Amino acid sequence: MSIEDKLKILEEDPGNPCVVPLAEGLWQSGKKAEALLWLLKGVSHNPDLLEARALLVHYALEEKCWCLISEQIKELEKRIGQSDTLSRLTLELKKVGIVESEEESKKPNEAEEAEVTIAEVVVSEDKNKR
Repeated sequence: MSIEDKLKILEEDPGNPCVVPLAEGLWQSGKKAEALLWLLKGVSHNPDLLEARALLVHYALEEKCWCLISEQIKELEKRIGQSDTLSRLTLELKKVGIVESEEESKKPNEAEEAEVTIAEVVVSEDKNKR
């Protein structure tokens, strides 16, 4: 299936699993921002699309998008619970201050007060364009 075919599917159904190979193709062709945006749209429309969420964390790590990493790891923990791999990743990210410790995460912050995630902003902007 071509990138164009995947884009047609995702225009109708942004949470379709074909978002993963689309993002991989975009990433490999150097369209990193577009890949991240499609993954954000995908997990916003289909929160249980774990492969897309994991790929989003991977790409966000490469691009040093720290707030995106933290948000997506929390979502993965909610959906799959703790795994050895996720625990090790979270521990390493806590060491360098990318993911908050439990004490820090209990403190209210501006993002929690606003109750808006990065993914919601992307989806909202996408809807406004239509």
